[in-house]
Amino acid sequence: MIKLGIDARIVQNKSSGLVSYTQNLISQIANNPLFELYIFARQEYKSLFDAVLTKAHFVPVYFNPSFLNSTNFLHEQLFLHKTINDCKLDIFHCPFGYGVPFPIQTKTILTIHDIIPLYPYDYLTFMQKLIYKMSLHISLNKSSHIVTISEFTKKDLLKMFPSLASKPMSVIHNGFDNLTRLSTPSLFENLKKQYNLPEDYIVYLGSGTKRKNLINLTRAFILWKKQKKENHKLVLISKFNRPETAKTLEEIKSLLLENGLMQEIVHVPYVNNDEKAALLSKARLFIYPSIYEGFGLPLLEAASCNVPVCCSDLPVFREVCGEAATYFNPFEPSSISHAIDVCLHDEPLRSIMIQKGKERLSLFSWERMISQYVNVYNFVAKI
Repeated sequence: MIKLGIDARIVQNKSSGLVSYTQNLISQIANNPLFELYIFARQEYKSLFDAVLTKAHFVPVYFNPSFLNSTNFLHEQLFLHKTINDCKLDIFHCPFGYGVPFPIQTKTILTIHDIIPLYPYDYLTFMQKLIYKMSLHISLNKSSHIVTISEFTKKDLLKMFPSLASKPMSVIHNGFDNLTRLSTPSLFENLKKQYNLPEDYIVYLGSGTKRKNLINLTRAFILWKKQKKENHKLVLISKFNRPETAKTLEEIKSLLLENGLMQEIVHVPYVNNDEKAALLSKARLFIYPSIYEGFGLPLLEAASCNVPVCCSDLPVFREVCGEAATYFNPFEPSSISHAIDVCLHDEPLRSIMIQKGKERLSLFSWERMISQYVNVYNFVAKI
């Protein structure tokens, strides 16, 4: 039996792709007789693991939820390793890309989702970037095996750190939650009234950070509205709850006001999975204009709701969607506008995208992901 520790410090009661990924990994491994599982998580969220605690050990640890917080880094390097070492694990798995303590004595697996903080895409302070770089370097050096969630992220990582070519690496695509079964007509009608949604709308789902490219999306939508004069609105499902994302929302509103289209975009803040499914299922089109991603989970969520997908022409999106999406140049509003028009009006193309989207989903199941992680755990345990 392999004594396996999984770092679940990021798990909280608000859903996100990373939280869902970590919880699914833990729930599946806890039920696998090959492993004795240790869950390292915050005491206040212990109840989130109740379903598996009869089969796993819960180890309470400190974590500050603020992104790239200095107290986390100091705690990891000065104290966390002692807690981990006391458990006498065979393997410690850090599934969120950094945060491995340097003095750790056990074999370590690191999952890299992306290396976004190394790029100037989002608003990070000097201190946040410094913490990330230090933590990432330590984590990469201490890792016995590195997992990336896409071939793109693996290539990106090796481009930045060519010396990693000699280290064991695997690509394991994320699983995702199929949302189709969650959507109910009554829930959508409530949301429609709450947000004054039109019959026809295009939907975006994600954060409001710089790399999500929502300003170019707004420019493209304005261009399309002026050319076509159609009734579709753009629904942005995003929190805009950080200072830098709040600025993005203000810039979006300013563009709309300048062009007399202030009522054409609907802002929907945080939604749970049921609400997300309802809003995606009724959309005419899902659009994702990011300029950098490590994967692209919302693309799969939209496809599971039978919505045509229109997204940036990025290598990682082609890796995820294949022929199940229409692609555009995210730096050219005219390209985005043209893609919107084609996806809304070419009915044969819409049918093809929906069908191919369904076919892609089987490649990204939780079961497939867990099976590949089990293989990695077994491999690392033997080296």
